[in-house]
Amino acid sequence: MKKYRILICIMLIIILAAFIYDPTEINKKTEEAENPKISSSPVRLIFGTISGNFSLDPHNSWDYASFDVIDQVVETLFAYNLSDPELNIIPRLAADFGTWSGDGLNYTVSLRSGVTFHDGLEFVASAVLWNFERLAYFMNVSGTLPPENSTSIISTLYLWPDGKPIINSTIINNNYEVKFVLNRKFAPFEALLCFSGSGIMSPLSTPSQDYINTTTGDLVGTGPFVYDEYIEDYEVNFHGYTNYWAGAPYIDELTFSIIQDSTARNQALLGGSIDFIKTPDNLFLQNFRDSAAITLVDAGQDATIYSIGMNNRIINVSFREAISYAINYTYIIDELLGGEAVRLKSPIPLGITYANWSLNVPILNLTRARQVMQSMGFGVGFDVNNDTEWVDQESTSPFAIFNYSYNIGNIFREDMLDLLQDNLPKIGIRVIGAAMTWQDFIYKLFDVPPHSRDQLELFWLGWAPDYNDPSNIINSLFSKNSINNFAQVDDDLVQDWMEEALITINPAERKVLYDKIQQRLIEVVFPWAWGYVRKNYDAYSSKFFGFHSNPMDKVWFYPVYSEQNIVVSPLSYDFVEVELGTSESTNITIYNSGGVTLEITDIRFKIGSCGDFAQKTLPVSTTFPYNITPYSNILVQVNYTPSHLGSCSAILEIISSDPSKPLVEVQLTGRTQIVSNWLINEVTLDGDPEEWTDTIPYNISLYHAWGWSPPTYQLSDKVLTIRFKNDGEWLYMLYEVPWFGPESPPEAAGLSYHNFSGNPQTNSDSGWVGLGGG
Repeated sequence: MKKYRILICIMLIIILAAFIYDPTEINKKTEEAENPKISSSPVRLIFGTISGNFSLDPHNSWDYASFDVIDQVVETLFAYNLSDPELNIIPRLAADFGTWSGDGLNYTVSLRSGVTFHDGLEFVASAVLWNFERLAYFMNVSGTLPPENSTSIISTLYLWPDGKPIINSTIINNNYEVKFVLNRKFAPFEALLCFSGSGIMSPLSTPSQDYINTTTGDLVGTGPFVYDEYIEDYEVNFHGYTNYWAGAPYIDELTFSIIQDSTARNQALLGGSIDFIKTPDNLFLQNFRDSAAITLVDAGQDATIYSIGMNNRIINVSFREAISYAINYTYIIDELLGGEAVRLKSPIPLGITYANWSLNVPILNLTRARQVMQSMGFGVGFDVNNDTEWVDQESTSPFAIFNYSYNIGNIFREDMLDLLQDNLPKIGIRVIGAAMTWQDFIYKLFDVPPHSRDQLELFWLGWAPDYNDPSNIINSLFSKNSINNFAQVDDDLVQDWMEEALITINPAERKVLYDKIQQRLIEVVFPWAWGYVRKNYDAYSSKFFGFHSNPMDKVWFYPVYSEQNIVVSPLSYDFVEVELGTSESTNITIYNSGGVTLEITDIRFKIGSCGDFAQKTLPVSTTFPYNITPYSNILVQVNYTPSHLGSCSAILEIISSDPSKPLVEVQLTGRTQIVSNWLINEVTLDGDPEEWTDTIPYNISLYHAWGWSPPTYQLSDKVLTIRFKNDGEWLYMLYEVPWFGPESPPEAAGLSYHNFSGNPQTNSDSGWVGLGGG
């Protein structure tokens, strides 16, 4: 009988000793645990718009489609608080409001520090100077603009009616302070600095003496979004600026999708292919109200005014008054506009400073209209309460004939012709339709030869303010010096008051002046038949929040954020080869990638999970429910303290208010090892190899090779069960190790499988067991 001695040295792990592991994998997992990478899909918003930007250059843009693009990228020194119905001015690139000199000619502004352009250039006073000198160049203030370069289309906003620039010069006081020197006092100067044309572009990336090319150029500002590209007639693309001075935007990718057809644009929102439209079509409003996937915002009234212009040179004030009281405004709003508008009660719309809607705006009152006609000698003796005589007069020998000019294809303006031809005969006035192309209509409005403004007698027109100051409406439409005085208004008192209001800095004094202006225009001069302002709607996907609808219909996507969204990382973790009697930990990150506060209601282990795992939130003081603010996170520390050899698993459950993922599960596993300096005593095996096919129990004891004290858990007097098989060429050993914890019943910890040929001594670092004979 031969005697063999087996010395079993357990080097790294006893339950999986036959498997070779990669230590770098453990290091990788450790790094991921210490520095978790939060991965979630970029938040993308698609804005459906009627048109691409006609211009990419703030110094040569004067349309909403261009402003919508520019305002995401380029910032002004001051801006409007779009969440405030009054649209109060707030500092943007300015650090605070400026200060006026005693004579009202110098305005000094401190600049915000720590701001960079998208190309990395620091925003300082020299950038402000460069931009306003560039604007003056394109206004041809110095007369040096080459003839091949067109004068900026926004020049008139920065000029007095006599052609004198509002700004004389811009002076750098220091790196973070500039002074604007004005040629005359100009009260709405802060409001002018809010206009998109006053935006600050990067001097490093912007051509100084050429306009930015609309399709191939690059617009570089300091705003929350970086301009990427304009694919003509298709889309405009941006991405979030992570170094934005106020914090990175919530939206990672922003696209303006150009859908010219109104019906298609509204249907795209209903179908979910776009996320946002402004001024939705009235025909779709009920669809949006009925859809849980769409948020329809009723933000009050728009600031664009619509009215019937009357040529004040041709139509005298009495005719204008009579016409104003003969129009059925209720029909316009309820029938032509489906009730989605509000009667205009002043040339200054609500939301614009100093609007006064308490005055006696004309309403449909045929009796008064006919009395005014009789005061001019028309229809004297006619019954002012009966239509017959007045209508008969219009059909045979009208008291007056006025044309109504409109552009072909504009359904509303065509409908207005029908209304006027129904309403004005009731005061003996005949209306003749004058249809024309849009181009001809514009040429007549602006007196472009051979067209003449005098060819327009009655016409329908809308006007939107460029910035929040009444002068931008009053002076534009009613000053005898304005190119936009389409109705050719010429009233000396109104002219004097509006000019005085421009140089009056005191707000209370300005209000008095604008009250007087509004009262005279509405109750005395009757330059227009005041029409309506639209109800201000915006419609967007319900997964987005935070958009600030506003009377000026400005689009700014910086404050927009997506719904609450939980992101957990990692979703699984393996504690590899944890030494018996020790503990290891990892951190699970819970991140809120949405813009709404995320509530964590509980974090717990699923029933049936191994008891060797424990968890705690960081900071330790966290209690539930716990709120995670938008774009922030908390850590959950998971500890694994093995109580026995082998493997075990657990599932960590995270319950939150995320509507799409209220429960997130993290898969956890743990495996145990005994360190290489723990040895098992020699055991003697009797019998021939060929006979070692049955289960043979051996008593063993565990001790420390270096003389340290034994651990709390001891293997002494426990049974190591070994099965052998010899097929003549290979010797196979299968062993099973039971392990007892201090409070646990005996259980099998794991199995390992080895094969040997002859008397090999394998690489102990790999976890193999050495077999020695004797």
